Amino acid sequence: MKKYSLLLFSILTLNLVAQSQISIPFAGKSFTTDQFGNYYEFSDVEIKKYSNKGKLLYSYSNNLLGEISSVDAYNPLKILVYFKEFTKIITLDNTLSPTSSIIDLTTLDIDETSLVCRSYNDGIWYYNPIRFELIRKDIELKTTNKSVQIANLLNKNIQPNFLVEYNNQVYLNDPKNGT
Repeated sequence: MKKYSLLLFSILTLNLVAQSQISIPFAGKSFTTDQFGNYYEFSDVEIKKYSNKGKLLYSYSNNLLGEISSVDAYNPLKILVYFKEFTKIITLDNTLSPTSSIIDLTTLDIDETSLVCRSYNDGIWYYNPIRFELIRKDIELKTTNKSVQIANLLNKNIQPNFLVEYNNQVYLNDPKNGT
């Protein structure tokens, strides 16, 4: 019995010892992670990708598109980068290289957008703060889903700061009212 207790204790403590913390100096304005534990730090004009061991792997910068507003790295092979000032989206691969042409949301009759995230089957969700609507575009940039006016539905004035799709559910976070 003593032998088995020692073996069980050794296995349990081995797991605790094997987990280590990595410290990466933070110099950006925000960060996100992907499904593999890679860490993406972004500033106004640059994205840096770090491995789950803390090693700098790649960086991306494009001063012509303006300030980076958000990065959605849930799918590390199709990282969505949103430039709110010029209402443009670009998709990057796992080496932070552009994979497609720039999507200009103004050419899609999108009058205002404040938040954008990746959706299933290469779609895109965006939030229109003027109409208080969530709208999904498919890979061909055709509207497939559109919500009712969320502010009317909730009977609250919302000012969301984060949008994400997870397991075919869309989550919109409002700091004052919750998700």
